[in-house]
Amino acid sequence: MFFTSLLKNLVHKKLVFIKSFLIIFFLLFLQQPIHAENTNNDVINKYARNEIIVLGRVSQGPRRHYRAFDSLGKYLVKHLEDFGIKSFEINFPRNKDEMIQELQEGRIDFLCDTPFSALFFEREADAKIILRQWKNGTSSYQTHFITHKNSQVNHLSDLAGRKIAFEDPGSTSAFFVPMLSLKNNGLDVQLQGSSKFNPMQNTVSYTFSYSEENILYSILRGKSDAGAISNLDWIDPNQAPEGLKRDLRVFHTTPNIIRSLFLARSDISPDIEERIIFLLTKMHESEEGKKVLHDFFKVARFDQLVDDAAEDLEYARKLFAEFDY
Repeated sequence: MFFTSLLKNLVHKKLVFIKSFLIIFFLLFLQQPIHAENTNNDVINKYARNEIIVLGRVSQGPRRHYRAFDSLGKYLVKHLEDFGIKSFEINFPRNKDEMIQELQEGRIDFLCDTPFSALFFEREADAKIILRQWKNGTSSYQTHFITHKNSQVNHLSDLAGRKIAFEDPGSTSAFFVPMLSLKNNGLDVQLQGSSKFNPMQNTVSYTFSYSEENILYSILRGKSDAGAISNLDWIDPNQAPEGLKRDLRVFHTTPNIIRSLFLARSDISPDIEERIIFLLTKMHESEEGKKVLHDFFKVARFDQLVDDAAEDLEYARKLFAEFDY
Protein backbone atom coordinates (compact mmCIF):
# COMPACT_ATOMS: atom_id res chain seq x y z
CA MET A 1 0.00 0.00 0.00
CA PHE A 2 2.69 2.41 0.96
CA PHE A 3 4.70 1.91 -2.25
CA THR A 4 1.56 2.04 -4.36
CA SER A 5 0.56 5.37 -2.80
CA LEU A 6 4.07 6.74 -3.21
CA LEU A 7 4.16 5.72 -6.87
CA LYS A 8 0.83 7.34 -7.53
CA ASN A 9 2.01 10.52 -5.84
CA LEU A 10 5.18 10.65 -7.91
CA VAL A 11 3.27 10.05 -11.14
CA HIS A 12 0.79 12.78 -10.21
CA LYS A 13 3.59 15.27 -9.49
CA LYS A 14 5.31 14.38 -12.75
CA LEU A 15 2.09 14.90 -14.72
CA VAL A 16 1.52 18.24 -12.98
CA PHE A 17 5.08 19.30 -13.83
CA ILE A 18 4.72 18.26 -17.47
CA LYS A 19 1.35 19.98 -17.72
CA SER A 20 2.74 23.19 -16.17
CA PHE A 21 5.76 23.07 -18.45
CA LEU A 22 3.61 22.68 -21.55
CA ILE A 23 1.33 25.55 -20.50
CA ILE A 24 4.29 27.86 -19.90
CA PHE A 25 5.91 26.75 -23.17
CA PHE A 26 2.84 27.46 -25.26
CA LEU A 27 2.26 30.80 -23.54
CA LEU A 28 5.81 31.88 -24.27
CA PHE A 29 5.62 30.53 -27.80
CA LEU A 30 2.40 32.34 -28.59
CA GLN A 31 3.07 35.56 -26.76
CA GLN A 32 5.66 37.10 -29.08
CA PRO A 33 3.72 36.77 -32.38
CA ILE A 34 0.54 38.09 -30.75
CA HIS A 35 2.42 41.02 -29.25
CA ALA A 36 4.21 41.81 -32.54
CA GLU A 37 0.98 41.58 -34.49
CA ASN A 38 -0.81 43.95 -32.11
CA THR A 39 2.10 46.39 -32.27
CA ASN A 40 2.06 46.39 -36.05
CA ASN A 41 -1.67 46.91 -36.11
CA ASP A 42 -1.33 49.81 -33.70
CA VAL A 43 1.24 51.44 -35.95
CA ILE A 44 -0.88 50.86 -39.04
CA ASN A 45 -3.95 52.28 -37.33
CA LYS A 46 -2.08 55.31 -36.08
CA TYR A 47 -0.52 56.07 -39.43
CA ALA A 48 -3.93 55.60 -41.01
CA ARG A 49 -4.58 58.88 -39.16
CA ASN A 50 -6.93 57.44 -36.55
CA GLU A 51 -4.99 58.75 -33.57
CA ILE A 52 -1.98 60.89 -34.41
CA ILE A 53 -0.57 63.45 -36.81
CA VAL A 54 3.10 63.58 -37.70
CA LEU A 55 4.97 66.84 -38.32
CA GLY A 56 8.33 66.86 -40.06
CA ARG A 57 11.26 68.84 -41.35
CA VAL A 58 14.63 68.02 -42.88
CA SER A 59 17.10 68.66 -40.08
CA GLN A 60 20.60 67.62 -39.11
CA GLY A 61 20.17 69.32 -35.75
CA PRO A 62 16.71 68.26 -34.52
CA ARG A 63 17.28 69.57 -31.00
CA ARG A 64 17.23 73.12 -32.37
CA HIS A 65 13.84 72.53 -34.00
CA TYR A 66 12.12 70.34 -31.43
CA ARG A 67 10.58 73.15 -29.36
CA ALA A 68 9.04 74.80 -32.42
CA PHE A 69 7.31 71.62 -33.58
CA ASP A 70 6.38 70.58 -30.06
CA SER A 71 4.48 73.84 -29.57
CA LEU A 72 2.69 73.57 -32.92
CA GLY A 73 1.88 69.88 -32.42
CA LYS A 74 0.23 70.47 -29.05
CA TYR A 75 -1.85 73.29 -30.48
CA LEU A 76 -3.07 71.22 -33.44
CA VAL A 77 -3.94 68.17 -31.32
CA LYS A 78 -5.95 70.38 -28.96
CA HIS A 79 -8.08 71.54 -31.88
CA LEU A 80 -8.36 68.15 -33.60
CA GLU A 81 -9.93 66.15 -30.78
CA ASP A 82 -13.26 65.90 -32.64
CA PHE A 83 -11.38 64.04 -35.40
CA GLY A 84 -10.13 61.48 -32.90
CA ILE A 85 -6.57 62.84 -32.96
CA LYS A 86 -5.05 62.11 -29.56
CA SER A 87 -1.39 62.96 -30.02
CA PHE A 88 1.34 64.03 -32.42
CA GLU A 89 4.81 62.91 -33.38
CA ILE A 90 7.81 64.77 -34.81
CA ASN A 91 9.93 63.22 -37.55
CA PHE A 92 13.22 64.84 -38.57
CA PRO A 93 14.72 63.19 -41.68
CA ARG A 94 18.39 64.05 -42.13
CA ASN A 95 18.23 64.90 -45.83
CA LYS A 96 15.87 65.31 -48.78
CA ASP A 97 16.09 61.68 -49.86
CA GLU A 98 14.99 60.51 -46.42
CA MET A 99 12.16 63.03 -46.44
CA ILE A 100 10.92 61.68 -49.76
CA GLN A 101 10.88 58.14 -48.38
CA GLU A 102 9.04 59.21 -45.21
CA LEU A 103 6.40 61.04 -47.26
CA GLN A 104 5.92 58.15 -49.66
CA GLU A 105 5.56 55.64 -46.83
CA GLY A 106 3.09 57.83 -44.91
CA ARG A 107 5.32 58.56 -41.93
CA ILE A 108 5.03 62.34 -42.20
CA ASP A 109 1.75 64.22 -42.62
CA PHE A 110 2.79 67.87 -42.70
CA LEU A 111 6.06 69.74 -43.17
CA CYS A 112 7.46 73.16 -43.94
CA ASP A 113 10.43 74.15 -46.08
CA THR A 114 11.93 76.73 -48.43
CA PRO A 115 10.36 77.05 -51.91
CA PHE A 116 12.90 75.02 -53.89
CA SER A 117 12.86 72.18 -51.37
CA ALA A 118 9.06 72.27 -51.24
CA LEU A 119 8.85 72.05 -55.02
CA PHE A 120 11.36 69.20 -54.95
CA PHE A 121 9.12 67.23 -52.54
CA GLU A 122 6.12 68.05 -54.69
CA ARG A 123 7.87 66.60 -57.73
CA GLU A 124 9.51 63.59 -56.12
CA ALA A 125 6.97 62.58 -53.45
CA ASP A 126 3.77 64.13 -54.79
CA ALA A 127 3.51 66.28 -51.65
CA LYS A 128 0.86 69.02 -51.72
CA ILE A 129 1.83 72.65 -51.21
CA ILE A 130 -1.11 74.05 -49.24
CA LEU A 131 -0.10 77.32 -47.53
CA ARG A 132 2.34 80.21 -47.56
CA GLN A 133 4.31 80.73 -44.35
CA TRP A 134 5.31 84.25 -43.27
CA LYS A 135 8.69 84.18 -41.53
CA ASN A 136 9.78 87.07 -39.32
CA GLY A 137 6.86 89.13 -40.54
CA THR A 138 7.49 88.81 -44.27
CA SER A 139 5.98 86.54 -46.91
CA SER A 140 8.58 87.01 -49.62
CA TYR A 141 11.99 88.45 -50.30
CA GLN A 142 14.19 89.45 -53.21
CA THR A 143 17.79 89.06 -54.28
CA HIS A 144 19.95 92.17 -54.44
CA PHE A 145 22.96 92.20 -56.74
CA ILE A 146 25.53 94.54 -55.21
CA THR A 147 28.84 96.00 -56.35
CA HIS A 148 31.34 98.66 -55.32
CA LYS A 149 29.99 102.20 -55.53
CA ASN A 150 32.75 103.11 -58.03
CA SER A 151 32.31 99.98 -60.16
CA GLN A 152 31.47 100.10 -63.86
CA VAL A 153 28.94 97.30 -63.32
CA ASN A 154 25.43 98.69 -63.77
CA HIS A 155 23.56 95.78 -65.38
CA LEU A 156 23.75 91.99 -65.13
CA SER A 157 25.21 91.88 -68.64
CA ASP A 158 28.17 93.93 -67.35
CA LEU A 159 29.26 90.91 -65.29
CA ALA A 160 30.49 89.07 -68.40
CA GLY A 161 34.13 88.18 -67.82
CA ARG A 162 33.91 89.18 -64.14
CA LYS A 163 33.60 87.49 -60.73
CA ILE A 164 30.64 87.23 -58.35
CA ALA A 165 30.39 86.01 -54.75
CA PHE A 166 27.48 83.80 -53.66
CA GLU A 167 26.73 82.69 -50.10
CA ASP A 168 26.64 78.87 -50.17
CA PRO A 169 25.33 76.04 -52.41
CA GLY A 170 22.11 75.69 -50.40
CA SER A 171 21.02 79.32 -50.40
CA THR A 172 17.88 80.23 -52.36
CA SER A 173 18.34 84.01 -52.38
CA ALA A 174 22.14 84.02 -52.53
CA PHE A 175 22.78 81.19 -55.00
CA PHE A 176 19.83 79.57 -56.82
CA VAL A 177 18.00 82.77 -57.75
CA PRO A 178 21.02 84.91 -58.73
CA MET A 179 22.52 82.00 -60.67
CA LEU A 180 19.33 81.66 -62.72
CA SER A 181 19.04 85.42 -63.17
CA LEU A 182 22.49 85.48 -64.73
CA LYS A 183 21.71 82.53 -66.99
CA ASN A 184 18.41 84.10 -68.08
CA ASN A 185 20.39 87.14 -69.15
CA GLY A 186 22.51 85.08 -71.51
CA LEU A 187 25.49 84.58 -69.21
CA ASP A 188 27.34 81.31 -68.69
CA VAL A 189 28.09 80.88 -64.98
CA GLN A 190 31.10 78.78 -63.96
CA LEU A 191 32.68 77.97 -60.62
CA GLN A 192 35.90 79.91 -60.09
CA GLY A 193 38.85 77.88 -61.29
CA SER A 194 36.81 75.96 -63.85
CA SER A 195 38.62 75.21 -67.08
CA LYS A 196 35.47 76.30 -68.93
CA PHE A 197 35.79 79.91 -67.77
CA ASN A 198 36.51 82.23 -70.68
CA PRO A 199 36.73 85.96 -69.83
CA MET A 200 36.42 86.81 -73.53
CA GLN A 201 32.91 85.30 -73.69
CA ASN A 202 29.71 85.85 -71.69
CA THR A 203 31.04 83.88 -68.72
CA VAL A 204 30.78 84.82 -65.05
CA SER A 205 33.06 83.19 -62.49
CA TYR A 206 31.55 82.55 -59.07
CA THR A 207 32.82 81.59 -55.63
CA PHE A 208 31.20 80.94 -52.23
CA SER A 209 31.83 83.28 -49.30
CA TYR A 210 29.59 81.44 -46.75
CA SER A 211 28.21 84.56 -45.07
CA GLU A 212 26.61 87.84 -46.09
CA GLU A 213 29.37 89.86 -44.44
CA ASN A 214 32.05 87.89 -46.27
CA ILE A 215 30.31 88.66 -49.57
CA LEU A 216 30.59 92.38 -48.81
CA TYR A 217 34.25 92.06 -47.84
CA SER A 218 34.95 90.12 -51.03
CA ILE A 219 33.69 93.07 -53.10
CA LEU A 220 35.40 95.76 -51.01
CA ARG A 221 38.75 93.95 -51.19
CA GLY A 222 38.51 93.49 -54.94
CA LYS A 223 38.25 89.72 -54.87
CA SER A 224 34.82 89.85 -56.50
CA ASP A 225 33.18 92.36 -58.81
CA ALA A 226 29.71 91.73 -57.40
CA GLY A 227 27.79 89.75 -54.83
CA ALA A 228 24.25 88.49 -54.25
CA ILE A 229 22.30 88.61 -50.97
CA SER A 230 18.64 88.89 -49.99
CA ASN A 231 17.08 92.32 -49.52
CA LEU A 232 16.28 91.33 -45.92
CA ASP A 233 19.95 90.67 -45.18
CA TRP A 234 20.91 93.92 -46.92
CA ILE A 235 18.86 95.97 -44.44
CA ASP A 236 19.90 93.89 -41.43
CA PRO A 237 22.93 95.54 -39.74
CA ASN A 238 23.90 92.20 -38.21
CA GLN A 239 24.28 90.69 -41.67
CA ALA A 240 25.36 93.78 -43.63
CA PRO A 241 27.00 96.35 -41.31
CA GLU A 242 26.44 99.98 -42.27
CA GLY A 243 30.19 100.60 -42.22
CA LEU A 244 30.64 98.15 -45.09
CA LYS A 245 27.57 99.21 -47.08
CA ARG A 246 28.83 102.79 -47.26
CA ASP A 247 31.04 101.92 -50.24
CA LEU A 248 28.60 99.53 -51.92
CA ARG A 249 25.43 99.87 -53.99
CA VAL A 250 22.60 97.73 -55.35
CA PHE A 251 22.51 97.58 -59.15
CA HIS A 252 19.83 94.90 -59.77
CA THR A 253 16.93 93.39 -57.82
CA THR A 254 14.98 90.24 -58.72
CA PRO A 255 11.19 89.77 -58.49
CA ASN A 256 9.71 88.53 -55.20
CA ILE A 257 10.67 85.06 -54.00
CA ILE A 258 8.23 83.29 -51.69
CA ARG A 259 9.94 82.67 -48.34
CA SER A 260 8.53 79.43 -46.98
CA LEU A 261 5.77 76.91 -47.68
CA PHE A 262 3.68 74.42 -45.72
CA LEU A 263 2.98 71.03 -47.28
CA ALA A 264 0.90 67.88 -46.73
CA ARG A 265 1.56 64.32 -47.84
CA SER A 266 -0.29 63.37 -51.01
CA ASP A 267 -2.89 61.02 -49.49
CA ILE A 268 -3.71 62.95 -46.33
CA SER A 269 -7.36 62.85 -45.29
CA PRO A 270 -9.18 65.74 -47.04
CA ASP A 271 -11.08 66.48 -43.82
CA ILE A 272 -7.88 66.67 -41.76
CA GLU A 273 -6.22 68.84 -44.42
CA GLU A 274 -9.18 71.21 -44.48
CA ARG A 275 -9.16 71.56 -40.69
CA ILE A 276 -5.38 72.10 -40.60
CA ILE A 277 -5.67 74.86 -43.20
CA PHE A 278 -8.46 76.49 -41.18
CA LEU A 279 -6.49 76.29 -37.92
CA LEU A 280 -3.22 77.61 -39.35
CA THR A 281 -4.78 80.51 -41.24
CA LYS A 282 -6.66 81.64 -38.11
CA MET A 283 -3.82 81.31 -35.60
CA HIS A 284 -2.65 84.92 -35.89
CA GLU A 285 -6.10 86.12 -34.77
CA SER A 286 -5.78 84.84 -31.17
CA GLU A 287 -3.23 85.40 -28.42
CA GLU A 288 -2.80 81.66 -27.98
CA GLY A 289 -2.19 81.21 -31.70
CA LYS A 290 0.25 84.14 -31.87
CA LYS A 291 2.37 82.63 -29.12
CA VAL A 292 2.52 79.27 -30.89
CA LEU A 293 3.41 80.99 -34.16
CA HIS A 294 6.23 82.87 -32.46
CA ASP A 295 7.57 79.61 -31.05
CA PHE A 296 7.26 78.07 -34.51
CA PHE A 297 10.25 79.84 -36.08
CA LYS A 298 8.75 83.29 -35.42
CA VAL A 299 6.13 82.81 -38.10
CA ALA A 300 3.80 85.81 -38.38
CA ARG A 301 0.97 83.96 -40.07
CA PHE A 302 -0.07 81.37 -42.65
CA ASP A 303 -2.22 82.26 -45.63
CA GLN A 304 -3.73 80.74 -48.76
CA LEU A 305 -1.84 80.62 -52.05
CA VAL A 306 -3.93 83.20 -53.90
CA ASP A 307 -3.24 86.59 -55.52
CA ASP A 308 0.36 87.73 -54.80
CA ALA A 309 1.13 84.43 -53.05
CA ALA A 310 0.10 82.52 -56.18
CA GLU A 311 2.25 84.81 -58.34
CA ASP A 312 5.28 84.36 -56.08
CA LEU A 313 4.82 80.59 -56.13
CA GLU A 314 4.61 80.55 -59.92
CA TYR A 315 7.84 82.55 -60.11
CA ALA A 316 9.46 79.98 -57.83
CA ARG A 317 8.11 77.19 -60.07
CA LYS A 318 9.61 78.88 -63.11
CA LEU A 319 13.01 79.13 -61.46
CA PHE A 320 12.81 75.56 -60.17
CA ALA A 321 11.97 74.23 -63.64
CA GLU A 322 15.06 75.94 -65.06
CA PHE A 323 17.43 74.71 -62.37
CA ASP A 324 18.79 71.17 -62.27
CA TYR A 325 17.65 70.48 -58.73
